[in-house]
Amino acid sequence: MGTIRTKGSASKEVTYDRMTVTITFSARENYSKDAVRKMTEECEEFLSTLKELGFDITKISADDNQISKHDYRDDNYTNAFRTLKWRSEYDLHFIDILTQLVEKGSYSVNLDIEPEYSNMGELHRTLLKEAALDAEKTANLLAESLGTRIKGPGKINVDPYSEYMTDEDTEYHCYGIVTEKERGIGLSQTDFSTLKNPTTIENENLVIEWDLEE
Repeated sequence: MGTIRTKGSASKEVTYDRMTVTITFSARENYSKDAVRKMTEECEEFLSTLKELGFDITKISADDNQISKHDYRDDNYTNAFRTLKWRSEYDLHFIDILTQLVEKGSYSVNLDIEPEYSNMGELHRTLLKEAALDAEKTANLLAESLGTRIKGPGKINVDPYSEYMTDEDTEYHCYGIVTEKERGIGLSQTDFSTLKNPTTIENENLVIEWDLEE
């Protein structure tokens, strides 16, 4: 009994619909107490401003805290870090507000916005089915050219990255966030609401070995 191997592929462009926001406040001072105080004050001021804007700060988690003292002959100092993290619906307007807050507050921070697609697991399961159908279509064409037919799949090799695609169960939302126009404080200088959310092209590839009829 003979076999043939065919590759199947499927892809789809989707729009990111949620995001993970990570903000790390940092301070470097000669004394530990000064570094901790500065870092804490900036973090609390930032949270207070978010709360005034209508953001539910109970959705924010304290992700990481570090205090590291460095003693050198001519340079003694302490670094203090505090990281805040939360997940929410992808909102370009809100990203702009965060950026403007960081700029106007002159905070010493790192701001990272990681876009996500909420149904990534289901998307890749669908793409795997489509890739399998694509491989089967090619196999039928090849088998027909050989004057035979395929009996069914023997071995299937799937893209190893597929197994890591899962859906997350928890999602936080930016409930009640008001616009800078409503507050009259002019935080945003650009109308980002007219822009589209970023997209990603996801794909699946697999190779199937088909058994041929005798």
